[in-house]
Amino acid sequence: MSQSPEEALRVQRYEDGWEAINRMIREDLSWGGSERKCLHAACADGTFAPIAGAAGTDFLDDGRALCVLDIERDGRPDLVLRNRTGPQVRVLLNVWPRAGQAIWIRCEGRSSNRDGVGARVTVRTARGERVKEVQAGSFFLSQSSRWLCFGLGKDPGEVEAEVRWPGGGVQRLGKLAPGRRYLVREGEAPAAEPFAEPGAAALGGAAAPRASPAPTSAGEAPEAVATWLIEPLPAPDFALPALAVTAANAASASGELLGPSRLLGKPLVVHFLSIACPACAAEVAEVRRAEALVESAGGRVLHVVADATAAPDACAEGVRRLGYRSPTVRADGRALAAWNIVHRHLWSLRRDLAVPSSFLLDASGAIVKAWRGGAAASWAADVRRIPRDAAARLALALPFPGTALRPAFHRDLLGLGNAFFEAGLHGEARAVFAAALGRHAEDSDSLFNYAVACAEGGRLEDAERAYRRVLELAPSLDDARNNVGTLLAKAGRAEEALGMFRAIVERNPAHAEAVLNLSNELLKAGHAQEALQVCEGAVARDPESAPFRRQLGYARYRAGYRDLAVESTREALRIDPRDADSWLNLANYLTALGDLAGAKGAALAGLERRPGHAGLLNTLGMVHAALGEVDEAARHLERAIAADPRLAPPYTNLARLHLERGDRERARDALRRLLAVLPGHAAALEMLREVGQ
Repeated sequence: MSQSPEEALRVQRYEDGWEAINRMIREDLSWGGSERKCLHAACADGTFAPIAGAAGTDFLDDGRALCVLDIERDGRPDLVLRNRTGPQVRVLLNVWPRAGQAIWIRCEGRSSNRDGVGARVTVRTARGERVKEVQAGSFFLSQSSRWLCFGLGKDPGEVEAEVRWPGGGVQRLGKLAPGRRYLVREGEAPAAEPFAEPGAAALGGAAAPRASPAPTSAGEAPEAVATWLIEPLPAPDFALPALAVTAANAASASGELLGPSRLLGKPLVVHFLSIACPACAAEVAEVRRAEALVESAGGRVLHVVADATAAPDACAEGVRRLGYRSPTVRADGRALAAWNIVHRHLWSLRRDLAVPSSFLLDASGAIVKAWRGGAAASWAADVRRIPRDAAARLALALPFPGTALRPAFHRDLLGLGNAFFEAGLHGEARAVFAAALGRHAEDSDSLFNYAVACAEGGRLEDAERAYRRVLELAPSLDDARNNVGTLLAKAGRAEEALGMFRAIVERNPAHAEAVLNLSNELLKAGHAQEALQVCEGAVARDPESAPFRRQLGYARYRAGYRDLAVESTREALRIDPRDADSWLNLANYLTALGDLAGAKGAALAGLERRPGHAGLLNTLGMVHAALGEVDEAARHLERAIAADPRLAPPYTNLARLHLERGDRERARDALRRLLAVLPGHAAALEMLREVGQ
């Protein structure tokens, strides 16, 4: 929030901060750096002593809300914590031995508000007095009990109290006996109730031990945890070759590609296992029985071996030992990544996929139930009772009966799609966003994300149509307009692209992507002065933006102001010393100015921060060549090629370097290597003709 712009502008640093927060939300990461919770005890001298470690409350959870109440009505305040990360709720019972005395007072208004909010209660003893006020919203997003707790110590003597009501009236309660709860109704004598006796868990001052799950041995399958889905979720697809397992499935194990979309029409249990997993080995007999039962129930089973890095022969042999009759495939990294993301989004705690785990798909290929742990014994029964409508799904999925008070429950498909997209699974992301659009066709957020996924997947026409529909629904969404401009520029429609970018920058001179895109397109079109004005306006709006400073330097360089280009680029590096592109530009500008020593220093400084940056290695090679250090130049150009084999300049620079040394064969070799990765590269073909085949 400290980066919030003073004007209604889209400042990139501000947007990046919110994006980082949203990413942490999606992944259940800690906002507070896993800071431990604090708990302090009041001391007799007015100070506080930290006791969280001794009390066992120093959790690492990201706490969001807290309330204080007396759950057992025994006079000792208990705590309930609400966390962003799991466990999402902690109920902490106070089992401290009763060493002192206390009273609890609840105010109930008559002429004042019924909850007594704003009432101030004063309790006096021989040791002094304490004042507490009844509050509403006592902590962040939470409300503590409106019973006020007053600790009195071991020998409080006489205890007197009074209430000053919000309307201004003062009600004296007289003498109160410790060890009681007092309900004070405005204008009436207080009603007393003794504290309840401490529960058995509190005897002796220690909490009763709680049973913890015993570790799973090699001969035991872990107890499954299962959930029906309130809303079915499209299963991530894959197409993996079936493995030869037994004679029973040899016909289907000849390399046939299998996956959810290829097994539609019947319910399908997708069973993830590992050859080396003791829990998976413990349920082999149960799985064998379950396969036949699932088939008799009208379903299928597909086993997915999660040992993606194991040797193929060892994996195949392990699968044969299992003796499963149903088809078995070996997951690749992409399939595991996709199903892991789904698994993390199905459970309230973002837990990675573990084996054994199973998913039940209906005949359309949508996930309707998920299990963690060995669950083969329930597969067939669940195949028979797959719910057919929303009401039936709700009845199975909710842990208790009740009446839904909202129209429907919906999964966060945008969050799931974003998780797929960030993992590079653009096809899966596109499918999820399409499912979201099936629910709400006019949702601009889903449309925008669908367009981004289409563009990343090479479906540029679909992306442009979706972006333009977004702009019909939300004309002020400049990110969509900027992305349309980018697609137009890639398609060679430069004037249309410039129109898009100009419209954005006129409204928001600090829109980072639009400023950079507009200035680059203007420079391509030869409009260096206009590009310079755009960059100067952006820097004036956001002077601490490293990308704007870097782009201003580039525009100044193209406009012929080389010294000013160096100055702007150094300013960009002051703001962000890790920006490899700024170091690269600085090295190139200094080379153009004849400062080869400075250029070499800039390239080396950039490589210290970004080792293996192909552009910096290429520039460093050319600086060495200009200094006459030919061998060093060749070595760095080869490093640049190894770092990014699809970057063309290192190849052509290396070819020229060899030609200058009279080594035509090595020059031809460099050009042929370039054409092997970029067939039809015009400059390489022209140079090869000049050198001779």
